[in-house]
Amino acid sequence: MKTVQEVIALTGVTRKALRYYDEIGLLKPTVRSDAGYRLYGRAELLRLREILVWRQLGFPLADVATLVDDPDHDGVGVLRRQMQLVSEQHGRFKAMLRGLEAAMAAVDDGRSLMEDDIFHGFDVSLTSRLTILWTGA
Repeated sequence: MKTVQEVIALTGVTRKALRYYDEIGLLKPTVRSDAGYRLYGRAELLRLREILVWRQLGFPLADVATLVDDPDHDGVGVLRRQMQLVSEQHGRFKAMLRGLEAAMAAVDDGRSLMEDDIFHGFDVSLTSRLTILWTGA
């Protein structure tokens, strides 16, 4: 069992967030100590990891709650979907970095970017691809 302090140290999640997650039923502690302190077991830590990954991927808390409470929840399938989404975002950020590096090189060289190069690295179709990847539509 992990105390709130230990969970905070492991994850960087704030005490306030853990309390809120408990209040809304998103992450209930396994048990409470005799003194009333929340204690988290392995299952709750795994659920918290899933919650944090969804949040880092930009999913609103209401959507996260729906995902983690899905009656057909498949932990392995969730990991696969999260990995796909992270991979997509990683690729997007790499492309944006290349575009920013090109812009910085132009600035450093005293050149102006051509109009076609101004948005180099932006993937405007990412939102629709992520939606398709998640929903399978």
